[in-house]
Amino acid sequence: MTVARFLAALAAVVLLPAAAQNLFTYEGADRMDRLVAAAKKEPGKINFASVGVGSYPHLDMERFMRAAGIELTHVPYKGGGPAMTDLMAGHVDLLFASVLEGSGHIKAGKLKGLAVTHAKRSPALPDVPTLTESGIPHQATIWLGVMAPAGTPQAIVGEIANLSLRPGDRLQLLALRHDLGRHGRRLAGGDVRLRLGRRRLRRR
Repeated sequence: MTVARFLAALAAVVLLPAAAQNLFTYEGADRMDRLVAAAKKEPGKINFASVGVGSYPHLDMERFMRAAGIELTHVPYKGGGPAMTDLMAGHVDLLFASVLEGSGHIKAGKLKGLAVTHAKRSPALPDVPTLTESGIPHQATIWLGVMAPAGTPQAIVGEIANLSLRPGDRLQLLALRHDLGRHGRRLAGGDVRLRLGRRRLRRR
């Protein structure tokens, strides 16, 4: 199914919190330049975990490898829990996961954070540089959208989209923004279709 046909079957409702990814390691290189140097010296020796073939962390790592000019070996898992557990046990070398998932492990000294994929450093991990700061021209952000079947009455779509904007909810919304920001996430605005369309154009 093409992107155009996919979007035609859906009605965009609202965008949900967006999040940056963090490149975690257990006991490997403690700096990005050292990781890249080691990977170039022995292509394929260093491996990385993902939550499955074709998952966002897998695709993000593929883009990272292309940007860095390196080759790593993919070790797919059937979920984030097993992947993170094996990373912390030293069975795999690297993992792209959300800042929210791994910041506690970094602060506890159980994992190392090499870089975040966002354009700016995460407030939750201010000492972890961005990939751009580390010399890798790659940025990525996960965002989620609430969609409804095409033909859903606009009144229902509008009511769902405006729930978080009601005057009585503004304080809760500000608190949510603050809490998400501490973990490298943010509330995303704009139209889901417009954002997907822009991404499609950038890939041409």
